[in-house]
Formats: sequence, structure tokens, C-alpha cells
Amino acid sequence: FFKAHGANISIIQGYGMTETCGPVCAQVLDATVPGSIGIPFPSNEIKIVDPDTKEILPYGETGEICIYSPATMAGYLDNEKETNEILQMDKKGKIWVHTGDLGYMTEDGTLRLYYYHEFYQWPFIVTLQAKEQDYGYWVLSNLPVA
Repeated sequence: FFKAHGANISIIQGYGMTETCGPVCAQVLDATVPGSIGIPFPSNEIKIVDPDTKEILPYGETGEICIYSPATMAGYLDNEKETNEILQMDKKGKIWVHTGDLGYMTEDGTLRLYYYHEFYQWPFIVTLQAKEQDYGYWVLSNLPVA
């Protein structure tokens, strides 16, 4: 769509959430893997755990996506119960964001968002699925006029 309209741009997929202060991973422009939401940014870590046991799962197995990031929130204001559900300390003392989203990690280190499922039912979580043409229309209609 973009090339057909003379735009020299690319769209990549990424992943993040408010609790991690934005994106924690994204595709790499020259190494985009279809269906992937990319690799973690520097200083971010992602692990996939069994939602019930919290044990780390091997590559290729679907489980809950958990994020360690230096930009993670301190907690929800005046809501210790919800904070303790989403922020959980592992055996090594790292605090991980338990996203409630299901995915799996491939052996090449790319993360696949397998299924979006809100374990915690936050009212402000919104997912947007749009076709490439929708993005193209928005980009082309919002380019600065010279």
C-alpha cells in the first residue's frame, strides 16, 4: 500500500503497556519476522511462564508474558491488591510485570503474541487491530504539506 502511494515508510509491530511506561519490544526493520512482535529493547527482559505455577516455560510453549523493565511502575495508587497481582517478585528478587497476555518465545529470541487475554480485566486496556491500508491512510493524510 505504501509503495503504491509513493511513501517510503515501513510499519513494524511492537509490544508494551502503561505499567512498563511504553513499549518493551519491537520488530527490527531489516529482520522482521511475520507474526512476531519483536525482540526486547536493551535493559528489558521477557519470560514466558505457566499462568498457574509461574514456572518458566521452554521455547515454543504458550504461557503468560512477563516483563522486567527498569521503567516499570511502582504500583497502582491506593490499590495494593491489584499491584500485588500484576507485580510479582521472582526467586532472584526481580520484580516482573505479569501482563495477563499469552504468547510464546521462539528460539531466535522473538516474541509472538499468541492470544490477548486480560487476566486482570483492566478497564483501560484497549487493543487496536487495523489493516495496513488504515495505517497508510492515516499516515498519508497526516503528512506535513510542503
